[in-house]
Amino acid sequence: MRYTCLLITMVLLSCNSNDASQLEIVEELESLKSKMQTEHETRQFMQNYVRDLNDQNWPNKIGPYLRDSTFIEEHKKFREILTDYNFDIKYLTVDGTEGILWGTLTAIHSKEFTEGRLKGIPATNKKIQWDEVWYFTRNGDKFGEKFALLKDQQWLESFGL
Repeated sequence: MRYTCLLITMVLLSCNSNDASQLEIVEELESLKSKMQTEHETRQFMQNYVRDLNDQNWPNKIGPYLRDSTFIEEHKKFREILTDYNFDIKYLTVDGTEGILWGTLTAIHSKEFTEGRLKGIPATNKKIQWDEVWYFTRNGDKFGEKFALLKDQQWLESFGL
């Protein structure tokens, strides 16, 4: 919507302007078009990542998005304990190559946790669910330098903690 308003304003301003002003407007529109394309690519990047994270063959699918394999090794342990993993995007907003995603994770708690904050919690074999909020940056076809889980208290509560 903001881009539509900006475009209409620029068109109206250009009606009574000189060639230099019109050139500035064209440059501004090109800049806006470039930013919109970048945001589209960032949105598509995250939607594809989540799709591949939910795939049965997720370790092979998400590798190209990551800067290294650390996450895959950690997440394998997580997914052995929490089976039938599924992450759904509720909201995704982007600004250039930065984004914030709010999603819901559902899984079956199939095995006991053997390490970390949840160590010793026995398997319940019940469906659990919580929301997560991620902040991320994108650098080309990979995650950028920043990735943060902004909301994680609810998942502790799903285990009664």
